[in-house]
Amino acid sequence: MADPLAGGKLMPLLPDWRPPDANAVALTHQGAELPERTHAFMRMMQEQFRPQVPWRQRLQATERRSD
Repeated sequence: MADPLAGGKLMPLLPDWRPPDANAVALTHQGAELPERTHAFMRMMQEQFRPQVPWRQRLQATERRSD
């Protein structure tokens, strides 16, 4: 939603409210061997979310602009 907000297609209803910060977590079955496609997906997500997840980057950029 950050891109539509930045582009003016959406407008914030509660501009002063911020959601609580949360981590992205992958829950898997502990006893079973995971398929390679699951490992590949988890590697891709780790690469996408490092060094920082996109929502934290956008939140920090928004906070800097409002200061």
